[in-house]
Amino acid sequence: AELAKDVAAFANHLGGVIILGVAEDNGAASGSPQVFVSDGEERRMTEIIASRVAPYVDVTIHRVEAEGGTEGFYAIVVPPSGSRPHAVWRHPKFQFPRRSGTTCRWLAEAEVADLYRDRFRQSDGVRDRVGKIIDEAVACLDDDAYGPRVTVGLVPTGSNEVQNDQRRLAEMELWGRDFAQARLPQNLFYGATPTVRAGLRKARFFDNYDCRPPKSAYAELHTDGAAAATINLHLPITGDGSPRDTVLPWELVQATLACLAIVTRHATEHCGAHGDAVLEMRFTDSSTPLYLGGIQFGHVRRPVTNHAVALPLTSQHIAAGDANHLIWYLQSLA
Repeated sequence: AELAKDVAAFANHLGGVIILGVAEDNGAASGSPQVFVSDGEERRMTEIIASRVAPYVDVTIHRVEAEGGTEGFYAIVVPPSGSRPHAVWRHPKFQFPRRSGTTCRWLAEAEVADLYRDRFRQSDGVRDRVGKIIDEAVACLDDDAYGPRVTVGLVPTGSNEVQNDQRRLAEMELWGRDFAQARLPQNLFYGATPTVRAGLRKARFFDNYDCRPPKSAYAELHTDGAAAATINLHLPITGDGSPRDTVLPWELVQATLACLAIVTRHATEHCGAHGDAVLEMRFTDSSTPLYLGGIQFGHVRRPVTNHAVALPLTSQHIAAGDANHLIWYLQSLA
C-alpha cells in the first residue's frame, strides 16, 4: 500500500525517485541497511504498482546489488505523468496522493477536478489524430469497395514506440494469423489469414494475398499504439438480386467489436498502451440508403417508415483508464 501511494504521489507531482535500502531521519539519509534483492521481488513490486495505481504509471526499477548479490538497493524512477490524476485504493474508496516536500498529502476534490480538466485538455490533439488515421485507412480501400462499412480508430494517450523492422513484421504476421482464427465477433478477417506489409511507421493488414487495395477488411497498426480497422457488413443479396436495404443492430455491433478487438489488442499487446484512449467509430454507406430492422418469422424485416439511417454516423469517445478494460469487455461479450 505504501509503495503504491508513493508512486502515485510522485506521478501526481513532478516525478521522482524512490530509494529502497536507505534509512531516513527527518527527511535525510542516515544509513544504508540495504534490502533483499531478487528477480521475484522486482516482479512483485511491478505487479503491485500495476494493480494498485490507476491509471498505470510506467516506472523503471533499477537494482544495485552489494557484494554477495542477495542484498542491495532499489531505485524506482517515477516519470512525470500526462495521465494525472493517479489514484490508489484506500478502503472504501479511491484517493489521490501527491508529493509535498518530503511527505505525501491527499488531494482535495477541487484539486482532483483541476487535474482531470488538464488531462482531458491534452486529449484534444489526440482527438484530431484519431480522425486522421481513419481517413488514411479508408483512403487505401479499393475504389470499388462496397458498403455499408464500419470503421474504428483508436489513439492511446500513453504507449511505448516499437520498431518496425523485419523481425517485428514477422511477429506481427504470426500474431495476425492467430488473430484471424479467433471466433467471432473478434475476427476482422473472417478466418482468412491476413497479409502484413510495412508502411510508414505502421503495419498494414490486407484481406488478400497479393496486397491489392482491400475491399472487405483492412487494418493499419501504428508503431506508437494508434490503429484503425475497417470492415464491410457483407449484407446478403435478396431474392430479386438486389442488396438488402435493412441492417440488423447486432450486425453493427458485431462489426464494431471485430474492429475494436484488433485495435485494442494491438495497443496493449504490442505497445503497452496505458492512460486514456480516444475511440472513434464511423458507419458509412456507399450505395443505397439503409434501414435499421429486426427479425420477424425468421425473415429480416424493416420498420414501416421512410426514414433511413442517417449516414455517415460518427461517434467519438474518451475511454478513461487502461485500454485493457476494453479487451476484457470484448472477451466477456465473445
